[in-house]
Amino acid sequence: MNNKQQFNQEKKSKWWIWLIVIILVIIIVLFLIYYFYVNSKIIESSFSQEPNYHCNEDYYDCSDFSSQAEAQKVFDACGESNDIHQLDKDNDGVACEGLG
Repeated sequence: MNNKQQFNQEKKSKWWIWLIVIILVIIIVLFLIYYFYVNSKIIESSFSQEPNYHCNEDYYDCSDFSSQAEAQKVFDACGESNDIHQLDKDNDGVACEGLG
């Protein structure tokens, strides 16, 4: 085997090394994209102006609010279809109508 054939043989036998390098670069790039995406969502949610309401348990009653607008904010934030606090007794989408 001459030098040119030996060089070509070595070149052919190293293709898998380049394949591994390319795969590793792709994995690193995907990880970085995911990492920065998740962190941007965490930062974005930490600056959210919406208060953290208790929507998973019956926590509020109309007497807990000083105005109908305040009760409506909680009602809207927790979801109209999930009126766990029973703020909308007549199911018309308006919470604590008696508060005015």
